[in-house]
Amino acid sequence: RQWLILVVWVATLAVTAAVTYTTRPIFESSAMIIIEKERGSGAVYANGAMVESKNDDYYKTQYQLLQSNSLMEKVYAALHMEASEEFGQPHGVAKLQAATRIDPLRGTRLVHIRAKSFDPKTAARIANTVSDTFVAENLSNQLFISKEVLQTLQVSRNDPGARRMYESLPTV
Repeated sequence: RQWLILVVWVATLAVTAAVTYTTRPIFESSAMIIIEKERGSGAVYANGAMVESKNDDYYKTQYQLLQSNSLMEKVYAALHMEASEEFGQPHGVAKLQAATRIDPLRGTRLVHIRAKSFDPKTAARIANTVSDTFVAENLSNQLFISKEVLQTLQVSRNDPGARRMYESLPTV
């Protein structure tokens, strides 16, 4: 029975070596961002309505935005991934989403954006571009809301509620 044990051991060793040498390595890169909630108790819209939001809802929304199709499509286009062997068509954006993971650090406002790829430079470019695109979109959204409020203030200078709306402008 020694021969049987030896044959099984050699076969196991050979299969393990073959799998180890033929498997492509997957690299993971990470970027960290901080998500700050806007000042004030809520958001002001052009009609003067105030919308309250709790911290949990706000941060969960931000995490969903980090994983959204629209953000991933922008990252995909910015990195010209349609020509990529790993993330090319069909379903390139879906492949990119599957390779990207959002990990909030519990008890903090910090979020890790992790990206996996067969190429370490591609993994780093994905993580960095997701974080840069998210920050740029957040800034753009805050500027848009501020412009809306400013337009409302200019139209309604004599309105007693104008002062309240001015104080609720997000800090950019």
